[in-house]
Amino acid sequence: MKKKYHHYTLWECFKNKMYVTKDLNESENIRKVIYFFTDENLFIETGDELIKKWKFTLQHHLLDDNINKIAYIGQVACNYKYNIPEITTKKAWYLLDENTRNKSNNNAKLILKKYLRNETENRQLYFILE
Repeated sequence: MKKKYHHYTLWECFKNKMYVTKDLNESENIRKVIYFFTDENLFIETGDELIKKWKFTLQHHLLDDNINKIAYIGQVACNYKYNIPEITTKKAWYLLDENTRNKSNNNAKLILKKYLRNETENRQLYFILE
């Protein structure tokens, strides 16, 4: 699929302060991230909500072949669910055991597949209607 560019001011994650460089609640947010990734159902449900609600963020980032989409899904899902900046999610990631990281990566792959399938269906419908 072709990349879609959206100005960062349209990104829902930007509006949700995903890219702030200082997390004033870092220790509490690290605990939330660890909980989030250990609860597989919560992660997948959040991914499903994200697909429905954050159009500009996902189009801009998940259709870009130059980013790590799996890592991005984890970061943006934590931001969507708990308003946690990406820097904190990255710090918490390294505190997870390898098994939890592997499961989380697999869940992010499922979310990415759902998103891409949904995006493809929407584009096909758009071209049929045109």
